[in-house]
Amino acid sequence: MKTIAVQALIDLMRSETPYALFDVREIGEAEAGHILGATFLPRRMIEFRIADLVPVRATTIVVYDEGGKRAERAAATLQQLGYTDVAVLAGGAAAWREAGKALTEGSNVPSKLFGEHVHDQDHTPSVNATTLRDWQRDNAKFLVCDIRTPEEYARSRIPGAFSTPGFDVGLCMPDLKDRSVPVVVNCAGRTRSIIACETLRHLGMENVYALENGTMGWVLSDGTLEKGGGQGLIEPSAAGRAAAHGRALKMAQSVGAAFADPAQIRRWLAERDQGQSNVYVFDVRQTGEYDSGHIDGFTILPGALAIQRTDEFMPVRQAQVVFVDDDETRALIAAYWLRRSGFPKVAILKGGIGAWTDAGFGLTKARQRREPLGLAEDGAQITQVRAQDAAQLMNSGTRIIHVDTSTEFAKRHLAGASWLPRGWLEDRIASVVPDRSQSLLVTCRDGQQSLLAASALKRLGYRNVAVLAGGMAAADGLAVEQGPDPSASEPKDFILPPYAKGVAGMQRYLEWETKLTRAQT
Repeated sequence: MKTIAVQALIDLMRSETPYALFDVREIGEAEAGHILGATFLPRRMIEFRIADLVPVRATTIVVYDEGGKRAERAAATLQQLGYTDVAVLAGGAAAWREAGKALTEGSNVPSKLFGEHVHDQDHTPSVNATTLRDWQRDNAKFLVCDIRTPEEYARSRIPGAFSTPGFDVGLCMPDLKDRSVPVVVNCAGRTRSIIACETLRHLGMENVYALENGTMGWVLSDGTLEKGGGQGLIEPSAAGRAAAHGRALKMAQSVGAAFADPAQIRRWLAERDQGQSNVYVFDVRQTGEYDSGHIDGFTILPGALAIQRTDEFMPVRQAQVVFVDDDETRALIAAYWLRRSGFPKVAILKGGIGAWTDAGFGLTKARQRREPLGLAEDGAQITQVRAQDAAQLMNSGTRIIHVDTSTEFAKRHLAGASWLPRGWLEDRIASVVPDRSQSLLVTCRDGQQSLLAASALKRLGYRNVAVLAGGMAAADGLAVEQGPDPSASEPKDFILPPYAKGVAGMQRYLEWETKLTRAQT
């Protein structure tokens, strides 16, 4: 197995060589301390995501864990899937730390760090929760625009806030400006509201402020969030949309964002699908717009989230990134911010969705998921049983192993099942099932993780392995249970958002975020 030393990895990260760096531990482990710039790719998700994250199989890939065996197994999986330049960081995160290099806490850190740099460089104006509450008490004229997702807005919001999700707030800028009142934009914390505030300012609005620390800051200052229907969505006027487009175009041009026509987009899509080019293509509209018809192969990633989650979706920073919108505006805004954050190749579909259809190319309403790499080959080697046969196995002493996440296990699992997450399978199976002749029934949510896990078990020498076809989604009529596995170790395969961690958790998160720029100097 090829390895790479800490200094060699640093040199690679400073070079122009296209590469991807993956932390293959569970996301809770990675959040506790990872190499800045690494993409969280738990080992159990490699087959499901790697083709989208790194289309070109000759791309340099580095994987690491805490210094154990998971990174080696992840590298072996990647090589089996056809990736030809894969290395394991020698000694893992522990070696990085021992070399005097800092490990970074948190998730989506590159984007949050970028947001704090924007705040400092652009001198983002803000108001705090106390000031906003004073305005409310004094019946002052102002607007609060919540730029979180529609789902977040629907759950709770600043009292009286309107919904202008993501870069939709940019479409509304001319209409907001015409109201001649202060506008306060908020998210849950800091990054999205900073970017939204600066978007409005760059589009030409002056009387706009970011709500300091967002809804978390509101709650921490003893504010109550509004629940129920809310004020709803602000819809931009046709004239406002046209004016916003002209200003967004100047923003994108100022940072060198490029345009591509439909024919070029089709070529890039073909090169990506053939493994010839690392290309990321995103539809930055809202979910309802995407579902009404989108370009096949484009991933939905509403504008602001494209900037908030770059490390999740764009691990190869030298790749070609493409944004599409219906009339360009939100794509132009996204391109502006992505270029400012350091991505070298960013393009917008010229003319948007309309240009695509005018060129004679169709749209789809289907959300098609790529089949996990290697699933068909593994599935052909594994016995799959339906619920009726599974019931007989359960009644005959077969051990049941649930290999999905702790969350899926707690939702619903077969009675008597042990939780053994696939990412840890090889390390822990012997302590759970020492006898390799023992009959095993492997389950998960939909059967896919089970097939991959069962294949690994057979390679380990377990001779009598079957999978519940279709997973728990096909377990009707079988005895099931809910709740965590009491014998399992504390799960680290999920991350709670900071606003779900109570007062202390919110305070710690906001202190951490505001100190990001200092921590990196």
